Amino acid sequence: MSDGNEAPNPRPAKDLKGLLRFCMEATRREDAQGSEIIEPMTEDRKKWLEEAFIQMSVSPVERMSICVSVIENAEIDTEEGTEQQIKALDELQDWAEDVDIAGGLVRSNTEAQGRLKALDGLSVLVRALSSEEEKIRIKATFLISSMCGHDPSFKDALLEKGAVEQLVYLLKTEGHSMIHEHLMSALLAIVTNHKAAQERCLREDMDVRSFLCERLRLLSDKEEFQEEREHADKLLQVLNSPTETPSSSSENRSMSLMLA
Repeated sequence: MSDGNEAPNPRPAKDLKGLLRFCMEATRREDAQGSEIIEPMTEDRKKWLEEAFIQMSVSPVERMSICVSVIENAEIDTEEGTEQQIKALDELQDWAEDVDIAGGLVRSNTEAQGRLKALDGLSVLVRALSSEEEKIRIKATFLISSMCGHDPSFKDALLEKGAVEQLVYLLKTEGHSMIHEHLMSALLAIVTNHKAAQERCLREDMDVRSFLCERLRLLSDKEEFQEEREHADKLLQVLNSPTETPSSSSENRSMSLMLA
């Protein structure tokens, strides 16, 4: 974009996957079909590739601000102005719907977090924990952990939305997989230093302690699940000694409590 007031076309790649697609689409017509000759990269191609990498590192906030500016300042009731607004709206929607960007925005913005609560976004977040898309599930658990660390009041809201029940249900009923590390981390973030969440886990119908004991036995000799084992260990510490904050080096202590 030359003058800073027009949305670019094509849009910048936002990650390596997007850059790869961007490169393939841009060079598809130039490549000879069936050619097996490998030639040195031309200076024009090198320059184009360098510019593509620069575009990949574009600031989402800057781009969204530019899009808003284009929408507001484009000439009204003209073909060119309407086209500029449509392009800017399309790009703005792409940025807003990107799960990674939506999570950079909420974690670092108190106002955005307040809007997330007000618009019942936490219910959506809890439902996302059981999404069929693994990436969405991981992003949801990471956002839960991050928000609980940034603002403990989110723990109350998540407890009210059934996040503890949902996390425990998924951990107990799903076949064991790497996603459980992230589910366990989110559960730990909610129950740490939160008495109501701890009491919820200790209810007879939840019986999280027994589940954690069994999970630690299952993972005791599986190094590939070390992170999950550490999360489970800390959870067990919290539930066995609710007033204490879990440490990172007390697995032996929890194992002894588990086997008692």
